[in-house]
Amino acid sequence: EWLENLIKPLKSKNIAGVFGKEVPYDNCNCCEARRVIGTFERIPDGMFTSSNAVIKKGTWLKNKYDEKTTSSEDWFWAKKVKEKGYKIEYASDAIVLHSHNINFSKLFNRIKNQTYNIARLEKINPITLFLKGIMNFIYCMFFDLKFIRFNPLKIPFILIYELIVLLSFMSAAISLGLRK
Repeated sequence: EWLENLIKPLKSKNIAGVFGKEVPYDNCNCCEARRVIGTFERIPDGMFTSSNAVIKKGTWLKNKYDEKTTSSEDWFWAKKVKEKGYKIEYASDAIVLHSHNINFSKLFNRIKNQTYNIARLEKINPITLFLKGIMNFIYCMFFDLKFIRFNPLKIPFILIYELIVLLSFMSAAISLGLRK
């Protein structure tokens, strides 16, 4: 049923790829779980995730991922094929378990790389990215606290996690500024 739901939209001629819904593993940390759930409640513009996706072979052969992109290569690919007139579909009924329980060092690098690459893709300037990082911190703290029902034992973890994400945004903004 999962695969049927994922490939069903490919029958349309203009569809380049389809991605499905992700839900976090049961052992996922609370911040990552809230991010995964939140992302798939309101799909961001331009999103395409290859962790649960299918791509038409003919489209793929003409439009492969950029091998030089270190992260978010699926978003770059989706933008490229959309610019060529193709469409990307989201199949909310094609569901897989997918989440990351990574240490804080890997979290910093992952978020920095993703943020940097998406900022490049969307042509976001460093100051705007810096401000988005602050807004993201406030937003995520609020929703993380709500997600854990204000459990005081989890608050220190959430604070550290979201500060690392904020520092990742700031580092990406600095890298973006140095690139110019």
